Amino acid sequence: AMRLRMIQEAAQQQYLAAYTQQVMEVQQLHEKQQEAAQLALIMEAAEAQAEMAKQSLEEDKEEHHWHRRIGRTAAVCGHWQRGHCSRGDSCQFAHPDKEKGMLQTRGPAEIMRHNFKTVLCKFHANGNCPQGTRCMFAHGPQDLRSPGMSLNKDEEEIVQRVAAAR
Repeated sequence: AMRLRMIQEAAQQQYLAAYTQQVMEVQQLHEKQQEAAQLALIMEAAEAQAEMAKQSLEEDKEEHHWHRRIGRTAAVCGHWQRGHCSRGDSCQFAHPDKEKGMLQTRGPAEIMRHNFKTVLCKFHANGNCPQGTRCMFAHGPQDLRSPGMSLNKDEEEIVQRVAAAR
């Protein structure tokens, strides 16, 4: 009976070790997915910045060669499309009213909505999350979500509250 009990305990320990290993592998995989998603967001922001810089450079270059210009071009000003062109009437690009502010960048709420509970809360892991159920981060692997998942009404309220506080 003692030998059988030792065999059972050894089997339970092996099972527990295998289960722990699987949980760690799943967590590592999820962390890698989160890093990839965050890198994708960073790349998206960098590409948008590069495009804005390119547009600004093209506008500056065109402004430098003002003497070659005869009137305005038909191309719509990128700064105008994002909501404001500091050149105003001196800009060589078109400023049609219907195009003003059409290319808005993603705001804080949209970014937070996309990343809601995609990362584990470091405070909850230490046992002291000040936000509790209103936290933007996952309180354990069971709360983890994929980036971009739709939110329910309560989750949307959390995102709106946090975004408004920024």
